[in-house]
Amino acid sequence: MLLGPLRQATLTRLIALSSSLAAFNALAENNPYYIGGSMAVTHVSNIFRTTLGQPSNNDNVTSATILAGIDQRLGRQRLYADSSVSSNVYKNNTDLRNTSYNLNAGLEWQTIERLSGLVSYGSNRSLAQFNPGDAPALTKKNVAQLDSAGATVRYGLASLLTLEGSFNHRRRTYTAQEFASSEFSQDASSVGFVYQTSAALSLGLAGRHTAGKYPKYQLTTDGFLPNTFNRNDIDLTSNWIASSISSFNARLSSGRSRNTAVATRNFSGVTGAFSWRWLPSSKLQLNTTFSRDSGTETAFFNVGSTGGLSADNSRIASVLQVRANYALTSKLVFDANAGITKRNLSNSTGASTVSGDDRITTWGLGGKWLVTRSSQLGCQITHDERTGQSVLSLPYKLSSYGCYAQLTLQ
Repeated sequence: MLLGPLRQATLTRLIALSSSLAAFNALAENNPYYIGGSMAVTHVSNIFRTTLGQPSNNDNVTSATILAGIDQRLGRQRLYADSSVSSNVYKNNTDLRNTSYNLNAGLEWQTIERLSGLVSYGSNRSLAQFNPGDAPALTKKNVAQLDSAGATVRYGLASLLTLEGSFNHRRRTYTAQEFASSEFSQDASSVGFVYQTSAALSLGLAGRHTAGKYPKYQLTTDGFLPNTFNRNDIDLTSNWIASSISSFNARLSSGRSRNTAVATRNFSGVTGAFSWRWLPSSKLQLNTTFSRDSGTETAFFNVGSTGGLSADNSRIASVLQVRANYALTSKLVFDANAGITKRNLSNSTGASTVSGDDRITTWGLGGKWLVTRSSQLGCQITHDERTGQSVLSLPYKLSSYGCYAQLTLQ
């Protein structure tokens, strides 16, 4: 069975709690704040993502989460924040117990004249993904910390032309010493122009420079040898609202990156990203995205199925994802997603360099019942599979399924 007696009792109590609090909905006025909590139980097969033919480790994970956030208008400004803190308990692998959190916050601002912009901050702490490829395949607790801070300033030069500048800082660290070579920080800045050709179409041109460092890339007899990297890009961007049911967002970049310690990660060529949002009916929404970029760009805040945050140090990664949401009724909603990632990997140890390729396919199905305005119940099933045989990336299969109950008051 999916749930043991204790977890069945826990979810039963949560369901009862959600129903009993429905009476308070009439008292909950619309306001910019929300607070809530959820309880989830998930079964994960092959939790350590061991390769085919090796012993797998299955487990049940219970997660208790507190949610809070704000979305407040302050005159011309908008302040927003979404946060969550979770206690994750593993039934069999008790040493993996951890507290994870996620925070995304920002301030959109503008003046009476031509200045506007955005200041944002993001932070995520969770177990690092097991067996990520191009990194050690550990079976012990390893917590990843991802932080990002950025700012964008826009100045209207004319009615249709805007000067735009931005800066972003990113950092990734781990608690396991074996992952020290994957820790990095980087700063990216860009300056360019955006031309609003019409209410439905805008075009942009910008120059972007990125400088980063893996401070503990390789351990030598004299200490750690760092790997610093620099990257320069010319970005062409576009936002097009084709109709009331279809919109597009695209970036095409021509760039060059150089690394000091691992030349095989150097890259010159075209990268980019594309997304399409389509609403073929009032009940169905489809989102399709494609990106081709370095692993640090495509997976910095890419949270997959249970198993943790993804660490991707690939030279180049191509990612295609399709997501669908279908509202069967006003209270019953289903979702599905599928994706494929192809990566080009490279790593150096001493005088030797190892390269390889792999492919990761994912899919998921889920549904939720909006019991009341403030409570919901849901279940989901996911599957991850990696193919490719090299020293850097061994194949695996992983599946998970589980259910949750959530209560939010606003």
